[in-house]
Amino acid sequence: MAKYFNNKDLKRINRFSLSYMYPVIFDYNNDGILVFFPDLPGVFTYGHDEEHSFFNAREALGLHLFGLEQDQESIPLPSRLYEIKLKSNQATSLVDVDMSLIRNQAKSLIY
Repeated sequence: MAKYFNNKDLKRINRFSLSYMYPVIFDYNNDGILVFFPDLPGVFTYGHDEEHSFFNAREALGLHLFGLEQDQESIPLPSRLYEIKLKSNQATSLVDVDMSLIRNQAKSLIY
């Protein structure tokens, strides 16, 4: 069962300086790297190399979490790296995102 941040705890945090860090899985194949977050079903991206994959992962993470915030949905707690089971063609890492940057970019597009 997924664990979620407590809404009371989130209200006490200055949401404009909040950052998140989630484990990401890089699935290596012949034509690039598929990127997904085990704690965030449906959040996928892709990159032709690791640098591109990390950049896209940070962007996908930020946009997805921004959407959850805007919809006032629960935000899952990140798994611990040692809990993640990998296949032989996969690697895991942590990706962080500064939500103040995402929020500012989204506001400039919306308004």
